[in-house]
Amino acid sequence: MEKTLKKLEEKEESYKHSAEFLLLRGRSLGVAPEFSTTAEECLSRAVKLEPGLVEGWNTLGEQYWKKGDLTTAKTCFTGALQQSTNKVSLRSLSMVLRQLPGGGGDEQGKRVLESVDMARQAVQLDITDGTSWYILGNAYISLFFTCRQNPQMSQQALSAYAQAEKVDPTATSNPDLHFNRATGKVKARRLRTMLSNLSTLALGPCSSPQFRSPAGRVGSLEPWTLSALTHGHNAGVAALGKVVFSLASEGRVAFTFGMVDSEETCCVVMVYNTADSWGVLIGDSVVIPEPQTFDFRSIRVDSPLLLIVNGKRQNVQAQTAASVSYKPQSE
Repeated sequence: MEKTLKKLEEKEESYKHSAEFLLLRGRSLGVAPEFSTTAEECLSRAVKLEPGLVEGWNTLGEQYWKKGDLTTAKTCFTGALQQSTNKVSLRSLSMVLRQLPGGGGDEQGKRVLESVDMARQAVQLDITDGTSWYILGNAYISLFFTCRQNPQMSQQALSAYAQAEKVDPTATSNPDLHFNRATGKVKARRLRTMLSNLSTLALGPCSSPQFRSPAGRVGSLEPWTLSALTHGHNAGVAALGKVVFSLASEGRVAFTFGMVDSEETCCVVMVYNTADSWGVLIGDSVVIPEPQTFDFRSIRVDSPLLLIVNGKRQNVQAQTAASVSYKPQSE
């Protein structure tokens, strides 16, 4: 950077009023990760002298971004797009829209949707650009957290990350891409790892011929999958699985946890009369000798805002929404 600036200084007297010269100087000063007042001044003068200088608008927007002035950064990227549709402005605008603070849930949701649209347009302009695919993946991740955690959104994010690696070999050296993609896959991978460690050794005393069941039956128990269990008492068998979640609310009637078996079938287990200090952890292997099953219907409601209680819609304060936090910087 210092060599470049020195060469520019040698030409300053002849070209200091040239938009191209000011752009080059602003770009050189803007290489540093922190905000540069001089770079801002050079770039501002450049776009005033030549409003059609798209690169000048984009670089100026990046400076305001570093400064933390996201609103002005957005104005710069929008200004660049008014001059010419280009992937750099679209990508930058996509990122800034997701980082803008303030506004309610609806406003934030609209910005994220617009962010996805900007990222899609950037990809359409050049489907061989790995950076555009990566930013589209990030936009889908944000959409996942703002739109009721729709699994389709996370899948689209993973597809975009995969495409980024496919079209751009350098993407394999991007640690953020691998981290974000891993975040999208972590739950499935963690479940597979837990289930791979599930074995009949976890049956413990239930595998002994001398085992006495809660009903008084003596003899070893045969491990059954959850789908094989019948309604009511299941004599001579044991349910075997891994804990994937637990619920232990204050004043509980029963300790409740979710169990998944080798077929990845999940069921809710309710344990009554437990001490307050007792519980199971995610990843624990659990065996239920001769389980007693009950069938009941369950309805999933993604948000309390969807409910009408006593004839009234629920206040927005009823919901604690998942969110994505950002620092004012590019991805």
